[in-house]
Parts: sequence; C-alpha cells; structure tokens
Amino acid sequence: PRLKLTNGNYLSASKSIVLKTINTAANYYTVNPGTIVMKVNDNQFSSKEFNKNTRGKLHKKGSVLKVADIVYSSNGTPRLKLINGNYISANKKIIEKK
Repeated sequence: PRLKLTNGNYLSASKSIVLKTINTAANYYTVNPGTIVMKVNDNQFSSKEFNKNTRGKLHKKGSVLKVADIVYSSNGTPRLKLINGNYISANKKIIEKK
C-alpha cells in the first residue's frame, strides 16, 4: 500500500516507517524537544490516552520539565513522555521548547 501526498507523490504506507497522526499535528511537537517550559498550568497523566482517572500532578506555568520521548495516543495525538514516566501534552499552545 502507498499513501498519496497532497503534492501528488506517493510514500510507502508501511507501519514500520510511518505513524498515524491527527490532522493538526503541526500544532504539536513531534520531535523530542528535550526540555520544555509550561506556557500554562496543565496536568500530567499516567496514561498517554489522558483518561480522567489517570490525571496526576499539576505543573504550573513556568515549570521546566525534561522529556524522555514522543509517543502517540491511540488516535494519533502526539504526547510528551516525561523522564518520570508520565505524559503531558505536546501542544505548542501549552508548552514550549526551552
């Protein structure tokens, strides 16, 4: 299978080289930024799905956090995996690269 790009070219659809993501992925960090600063108050979660029952510690605006990896939720939303093993949004409106 192949993916047809908007410019008319094709790309392999092999799951070993491409990831499913959301249409608004440009609004998210998709490469590990290493260190981030919180632009707003936001919670971390113990699940990359951000379920209500997995909500954890609140990180306040200005907090500096270390990122271990980028992961994706089941619907393709990019998430930042923190070095403590929890997850936080990769949305550029919520965090910025330090």
